[in-house]
Order: sequence, then structure tokens, then C-alpha cells
Amino acid sequence: MHVHMLFYLVNFCVSGVAVQWYFRKDIQLCYPLKAFITKHFGSVAGGSFLRSFMFIPHFFVDLFCNHKDACCCNCCDLPRGDAYPYLYMTSSSYCPSVRQAQYLCKRSDICRGNQSTNFYYSLAARLVLALSSTLIAYWILQSNMYHSIVNPYVLLGTFLIGVFITSYFIDIHVDIAEALMISFLA
Repeated sequence: MHVHMLFYLVNFCVSGVAVQWYFRKDIQLCYPLKAFITKHFGSVAGGSFLRSFMFIPHFFVDLFCNHKDACCCNCCDLPRGDAYPYLYMTSSSYCPSVRQAQYLCKRSDICRGNQSTNFYYSLAARLVLALSSTLIAYWILQSNMYHSIVNPYVLLGTFLIGVFITSYFIDIHVDIAEALMISFLA
């Protein structure tokens, strides 16, 4: 959980700087960190717990039941990444920020379903980059081996490491896009 807390701290800070930029305020890089320490520590901690705990159910609901309005689908709306910019803008807690971000996204044509299109972008980008790194590793291992037998566990490890490394770089871009989208809708 502590790794996710640091990741969502970065999410909160990047979202805060993007919100500052959108509203044309003086961009102070340390102000989102100061706001996190003084006001939003519990909200970011609770949101990081919910997002890490509900990641797998939210993933399946977002892929298969995206347009359904059922109790299970509505419960999986709680882990939203676009709640952090709204949390930064309004200084409210995490759950009201999730509800308001959900309301803003449901009334706009930019967003669809439970999440915005940024979810699909991040999923596709992670898979493309991880698969391309796995194919490059296969090509390098194939050319360096005499018997041309590549261990599948090496390829699986390369794929998982590729997904892990690229997820943080891609999510920073998605955080900025979500922050600007929520700022635009608000």
C-alpha cells in the first residue's frame, strides 16, 4: 500500500500543478505538496487504498460492464483517478470529489461509461510498450543463442517488468489529461 500511496501522491501533485496551469495561476511546484501535507493526507491515503484494493474489480467492470447501471458497477466507480484534481480544486474529501467528478463526467460528451477514454489509452499504451519490449527481448535472445530455445519465463518476466515500468510513465500523462479535463468541465 505504501508504494501506491507514493504513486498517488505524485498523481495528486501533478494534478495540482496541471490545475494551477489551467486556471493560469502562478505555478508553484511545492504548493501541491504543501496542500497534501496540511489538508489532503487522509483523502489521498484513503483514495490510494480504494484504488489499489478495487483495481481488479474496477478493471473488469470498466471493460465488460461499462454502460450498465447496476449496484456492483456503481460501487466500482469509487476508485477514480480524476477525483484528485477535483479534490485539489475544491479542498473537499475524497468521496465527495469522486461523486462530483463522476457527475461532471456523466454530463459531458468527452467521457463515456465509468471512466474517461484515458483508461483505454493507458491500457493500450501499457500493453503495446510491454509487448514490444518482450518482442525485442525475444529477438535479442534468439540471435544470441545457439540452439534457438528461448526460456518462456524470461519473456514473461520481461513482459511483467515492461508493464510495471511503463505504467508509471504512462499514468503521469493520464493524470495530467484527467486534471485538465476535470478543470475544463468544472
